[in-house]
Amino acid sequence: MSFALSNMEEHFRMNVEKKLFVKAPEQEDYDLTPATRLLEKRREMIEVENGLCQQKDEFSMTIDSLKQRREELSRKEAQLKESLIKFDKFLKENNAKRTRAVRKSLEERKAKDAKEEESKNLKDDLRKLNDVRNKQIVATEKSNTTFLINRLGLSKVLGTGFSKHWGGIRRDQGYNC
Repeated sequence: MSFALSNMEEHFRMNVEKKLFVKAPEQEDYDLTPATRLLEKRREMIEVENGLCQQKDEFSMTIDSLKQRREELSRKEAQLKESLIKFDKFLKENNAKRTRAVRKSLEERKAKDAKEEESKNLKDDLRKLNDVRNKQIVATEKSNTTFLINRLGLSKVLGTGFSKHWGGIRRDQGYNC
């Protein structure tokens, strides 16, 4: 802005010097009457004043143009600030969403790991229970085999000599072999 002002000052100075530059009177100026010279000087003064008014108008237009430009820049700066605030808000929201997503992912991974561990433990428990059941089945089959062998032996014993003596008890007591 100072550069523009110095150029304008230089411009005004040059124009004023051109208009006010006093020339040595020429020979024909000696023949002029003082009233004519006064009128000539007034005419020159009016020309200088008109030039100064024109320069003043140009300067005023330049100042107005600069004011408009400054206002436009101010509006653009306000828009830029608003845009920056919105962008910053967007970045913060996006970062918050990302943080929530990472946290949720970690929680889901922990839950999955816990479920896998629980599943493994349940499978181990099931395998152990199946082993116990199989042992109980084998034990029951052995017991049933032993029971059948004992029953068979008892019926042979009862059938050979003791049946006469113990037969009545067996029928009365409800023991059926």
